[in-house]
Amino acid sequence: RGSWTLFDDDTGRAAIEDGLLTIRAGQPQLVSWAQPGQRYDDFDLTVSAGLIDGPANAPYGVFFRVVDESNYYYLQFTGEGAWSVYQYEKPNWITLADYGYPPEINRFGSMNTIRIVADGAHFTFYANDSYLGEVFDDAYASGDIGLAVGNYVEIGATAQFDDLVIYPVR
Repeated sequence: RGSWTLFDDDTGRAAIEDGLLTIRAGQPQLVSWAQPGQRYDDFDLTVSAGLIDGPANAPYGVFFRVVDESNYYYLQFTGEGAWSVYQYEKPNWITLADYGYPPEINRFGSMNTIRIVADGAHFTFYANDSYLGEVFDDAYASGDIGLAVGNYVEIGATAQFDDLVIYPVR
């Protein structure tokens, strides 16, 4: 279990099941997420993640450099195979990268190996060992990470996460 923020309430559920972190978003227009409660600045993060239940267009992914619940970055995937990157500065979602549907991203029901390299204000993103893109943004220099899944209108989005590894950038 470690130090993950696990929960089961009206916002959703985060639990360790069969060695996987499983997160379910419990309300429409809501992202549910679990955090390890650590602080990272420059890092090379890899995690296996996939949408396993709910609507195929539901978002899931990795929050990084989480300053607090109102300030962070979000590398988002969908079960339809899309990816994008946002900066959240409550109440605004600022699109940093919106690249569409590359064939390297596995769809609903399959896991993806997601990688983020955060080196200063330079972020590089990968899926399944394929380069997706990069962005530059200096809004947040350090913070926690979060593993997340969300709902749009339909509820029931559930994602699983496994094999999280975080190394310092070399």
